[in-house]
Parts: sequence; C-alpha cells; structure tokens
Amino acid sequence: MGKELYVNEPVYKAAIDECAEILLQEINEDIREIIFTEESDEAADKLKNTYYTQPATFITSYALAKYYMSMGINPAAFVGHSIGEFVSAHLSGILTLADALKLVAARARLISGLPGGTMLSVRTARKNVLPLMPATLSLAANNAPNLCVVSGEASDVDNFSKILEQNGIVNKPLRTSHAFHSHMMDPIISPLNDVAASFNLSVPKIPILSTVTASWLKDGEATDPGYWSKHARATVNFSDAINALITELNPVFVEVGPGNATTTLIKQQGGAVVSRVVNSIEPGISNSDLISIKKTIGKLWTLGVDINWQSLHEAENANVLHDLPTYAYDKKKYWVEPVQVQQLTNQPELTNNSSNNEVEEIVDNADLTRKERLISRIKTILGEASGNDISDTNPHFSFIELGFDSLLLTQVASSFKKEFRVPVTFRQLSEEYDTLDKLSTYLDSTLPADVYSAAKKEKPKAASKIVETNVPVDDVDNKALLQTILQQINILTQQVAELQKSQMPTGISPVGTNGNNHSLTKNDLQNSYTIEANTNHRDVKILDNSNPPVPGAKLGKDQNGNPAWFIADSNNPGRYLQIPI
Repeated sequence: MGKELYVNEPVYKAAIDECAEILLQEINEDIREIIFTEESDEAADKLKNTYYTQPATFITSYALAKYYMSMGINPAAFVGHSIGEFVSAHLSGILTLADALKLVAARARLISGLPGGTMLSVRTARKNVLPLMPATLSLAANNAPNLCVVSGEASDVDNFSKILEQNGIVNKPLRTSHAFHSHMMDPIISPLNDVAASFNLSVPKIPILSTVTASWLKDGEATDPGYWSKHARATVNFSDAINALITELNPVFVEVGPGNATTTLIKQQGGAVVSRVVNSIEPGISNSDLISIKKTIGKLWTLGVDINWQSLHEAENANVLHDLPTYAYDKKKYWVEPVQVQQLTNQPELTNNSSNNEVEEIVDNADLTRKERLISRIKTILGEASGNDISDTNPHFSFIELGFDSLLLTQVASSFKKEFRVPVTFRQLSEEYDTLDKLSTYLDSTLPADVYSAAKKEKPKAASKIVETNVPVDDVDNKALLQTILQQINILTQQVAELQKSQMPTGISPVGTNGNNHSLTKNDLQNSYTIEANTNHRDVKILDNSNPPVPGAKLGKDQNGNPAWFIADSNNPGRYLQIPI
C-alpha cells in the first residue's frame, strides 16, 4: 500500500516516517512493517484488523495529501468518509498531527475490543431501507443515491438480508470485523470523549463538509470533543455531503487514500461530477503506485488544476531542452474535405415490374457493427442499474472508473446474463471483461450470428418508371436542386446528340445550307412514307420511325419533297439536320 511512493517520493516518505514515529508510542509497533511488508497472508490478516486498518488508512491518506500539496495542489475544502474526516481535521488545523494520530489509535483500540458484528451493503435508496429495517440494526452509511450500508449483529443482519431479497432488493455482506457506525459502538463513546477532551481543539482554517451533518462543520462542532467521540457511532451521510459540495463549490474531487472507494461513491452521484473525480492509488495492482499518482496529476491538470511542475520533476534531475522550436513550422494541410451531399425530399415513387432485384439491406443502424450495437445495449443496462447517463462514456474506461462498486457489478452481471443469455459473472466484470470494449468483444464472439444483428427491411426496387405523385415541391432548396437536375439532363441530351452525330455517315449538313433558305421544323416530320423501289411497282418499301438508320433519327421531306431522315440540331433547338441515304 503505497510502497513505491515511499521508496521513490521523498515528501511521501517523510510524511509516513513522521506518522510512524508518533504511532510507535501508541501501538508499540512500527506501522511501516505492516503496510510495507511483502504480500503474505499474515500481513493481509493484520491489515484487516481494525486495530491496524484505521491508523494505516490515516497515515496513507495524510502522506498522499502532503504529497499533492507539495505539488502546489492545495485543497479548497475537505470531506472525509469515516476515518477520512480525522485526516481532514488535522489538515484543516483542528488537531495537531500527534493528537489526530493518538485519537485514531485510541478509536481503533477501543473498537477492536468490542464484540464482533457485521455490515450489509444494500443497493437501494435510504428511504426504501428505513421502513424495512428492524430496531436492532443501524443505518451505518448513506453512501450514494441508491446505496446504503446497514450495521449490527451478524444474526440480525442475516435476517434482514433475507427480507431485502424477498422485496427484490440486491444486497451483499461486507468483509468487516465489527458493526461500525451502529449502536454496537455505544460503549466506546465515553472513553473516546475523554481522549478528545485532552486535546486543544481549534477552529478549522480550511472548510470541512461534515459527513455527520452533511453541512459545513461549524466552529462549535469542530472544538467539541463530543463531535469526535460520537463520530464512530453516527451515520456516515456521505451522499448528502457530496451533493452539498457539488452544489456550493462544484469542485474537482481527489481521493487521498488507498484504493478508490470514495471515488466510486462520488461517481454514483451521476451528472457532470463523474468526470471531475480521480483516485490516487489503483487498488489490487502491484508496483503501479508511481504510474497511478502521475496519471492522477495529469488528470488534475486537464481539469484545470494548477501544478507546480518544478516540484514534480525536482527529484528527477530533468533537463529542459531549449534548442527545439516552440511553434509549428512548415505547416501543411492534408485534410480531405468531405463531399457535400444534398438529399432530395418529396421524391417520386419508384416502381419496377421485375421481382428479380428484390434484396434486403440493413437499415437504421446500417453504419454500426454488431459490437457497436452491443456496446449501446450494455450502456443502456448500466444506465438503468446505476441511474446515471453513461451514453457518452469511453468504452475503454473500467467499470470501477465509471463508479460501479462490487454490489452494483453483481446486479448488472445478473442483468447481462438475462439479456444476452450467456454466462457473465461478477468476477469477469471485475477482471477479464472490466470495460465496455472487452465485454462487448466477448459477447460479439460468443453470441449466435443472428443475435443483435442489424435490423432488416426490403431495399427499394430498381426504378424502371417514374410515377407522378403530384406532390408540390415548395421548399426553396428542393426547387434549386430540381432546376440543377433539369439543366444536367439537358446537357446530357446534347452530349448524346453529339455522339450520335459523330457516328453518322459523312455528308450530313443542316437543312438550308445549299443556297436556298428552306428550313425543316418538327411539324414537317412524318411518321411513315411508302416508296416504290422500281417502275414495275413490284417492290414496295415502307419507311417509318421504328427503324431509323441512326438512333434518334426522324422521317421528314427534303427540299424536293422526297422522304428523308433527319436528326435534331443540338446547336439550333427546333431545327433538324438531314442524313443523306
């Protein structure tokens, strides 16, 4: 827990060492040998013991806070979950470091001497829990809009869990040694008050949002020993406290502690705050403390927090390069502008007598792959479970980063299994498929080909005839587009005529070029002529427009009144050129 930081960051190491020396007098052990011991079952068991857990949590949070402050990241306000509020009390000036550690050590020692109990995480709002909860249990924490914790004796908690299940409310036991923040803490209030009363309590210099009252900590509360002694018994009203901070300050939240518990809870508030909360140390990942802390500083900078970069790189002996240009030189643009496409509405109906061209095509989500459609559905399920809008969420963010705790992941695992009909477990969502991208890839490779494939409908049949619809086109843009289409058709017609002209026999000339001004118009054209091929009247040939010598040619009379073939003169609309035969 923070070992890499302890070895590599002098400020962090100094803070840990200072706390360890003070605690040595209180617990008669070096806390460093417990929190920095190589991973072992014995070390893990000790850290689960509240006698060590509370002091270890305090000094880790304190050291992280001191490290951030050395980077120029100074707090505008504090809010702490349970032990976290004692860290806030010291950093805001209410308690000296020695007094804060003595109070936390006494709290841990007194609680460890109490009978064991247990706690139950409940995935629903506080208003739904209280009517069902028996008097033998206590509401230990209101952590998020739809997440509470109930605390008490193990048998009472087990019975209540069954009641919740009967009412369709998801719940999960927590791994705790005692029933924190419950009536089972009553015996320690008086002795803890005696310890707090021995200190010189001061008013806070930096504001604290109390998780007992869910409002700003008043000077009278800060200097009252009873506030700090009853703290272990009172409900942690974290959700309302966070909402108050969001309303008044709209801040960037930084979790200064081991893991990401409060980061997850704050993200479950939903809204824009989801993108403005970061944690410091990634849980469950060894040898990653330095990477995590640098990532956190980078995220804070992108959120507009000022960083003292000189302090950050002071221990690295970084060299600043001066010989590189500070501007973009020889800038060239290679962007390909997209083609402007206009769509014509009020289009005429297209019909085709042939049924051979009937095909199916993907519609609606035609531009989406199946994986993308799966991601969309997964987001919907996650949003329904959490009550938050995650439609714009980066698919590579882990579910933990999105604010999903173990209980919520257990709930959505069941929803995924029901929706997709494939095995999806809590462990998979926590480890192997812990992002939208990974989960959708798994589902895409597992689901049958026809599941979540594109919606289908018939493709419009190829057009062979335009049927008039008599739909008025009033839109100005449509009129302009229609005019453009007509102009293009006219140009195309002229080009076809030119091609036909190029294929005609030589000798074609416009009517009237032989010296007289006789001209031929459309009215002069005829549908057919009968021609005697010889004087014996034995061979008769009928000329009609069904069999022109050149495509597009029409029958008419030449200047001598004899039948002749003509083709439209593209350069003189309404005039025709004679084709010699």
